[in-house]
Amino acid sequence: RALVAACESARRWADVLALFDELPEPLDLPQYTRLLAAGGRLCAWERALEVLDEMRRREDLEPNVISLPAAISACEKGAQWQHALNLLDEMRRRGLEPNLISYSAAVSACERGGQWQQALRLLDEMRRVGVAPGVVAYSAAIAACELHGEHACAARVFRAALADAAFESLWPPDGHLDLRSLRIPVARAALRAVLDGLCVHPPATADPSSPFRDVLDADGDLTIVVGHGRLAEPDHRRHRRHRPADRRRSGPCHDR
Repeated sequence: RALVAACESARRWADVLALFDELPEPLDLPQYTRLLAAGGRLCAWERALEVLDEMRRREDLEPNVISLPAAISACEKGAQWQHALNLLDEMRRRGLEPNLISYSAAVSACERGGQWQQALRLLDEMRRVGVAPGVVAYSAAIAACELHGEHACAARVFRAALADAAFESLWPPDGHLDLRSLRIPVARAALRAVLDGLCVHPPATADPSSPFRDVLDADGDLTIVVGHGRLAEPDHRRHRRHRPADRRRSGPCHDR
């Protein structure tokens, strides 16, 4: 057991799986959960499902609100969206309410499996049952839509995420749009939504609650920050600037 703990601390997940298989006594519920977590780290979704089957066959324990989300996470990393949704259903059948972790993993599994409609359905379900989607769930749903060419859906989900304050780090208080924390598909959807918003509702006429109202600096410029690292002083070599007025003169707002 001490060796298992040492391997977990060193993140040697393959060794964790092997050591658990060698333990002579039956596993208890915490050990099963640790085994499921190790399977998730290794993208070993098949091993995770085998562990769950073993738990189901035992009369002295059953999967719970910790072990089932761990299995969902393993399926997410293996892009096994159908298994992830089945495990969500199993949670409900057992009287266990799916939490933010399990929902987010299921949405991510749908993204990895190219199931953008399922990802949106899960977002709707989360709101309906009172589980507020966080950055992980929103990002996965946006990416699923964006990668499938559903750009309008991606922009709509991004605006919903803004309304839920899920991407507050995008709007530093000095007039720029910071995309560094976003994955590339999400950053594309975010930029598209912002530019569309500036074209349809210029900052001077935007609603006071609109996140687009203060996105321009004192010169009327939108500074878009990309890449990695800390934000330094404005530098034209690293920042791309967009003037909505110039854009309107050069062509339609929907041109990209």
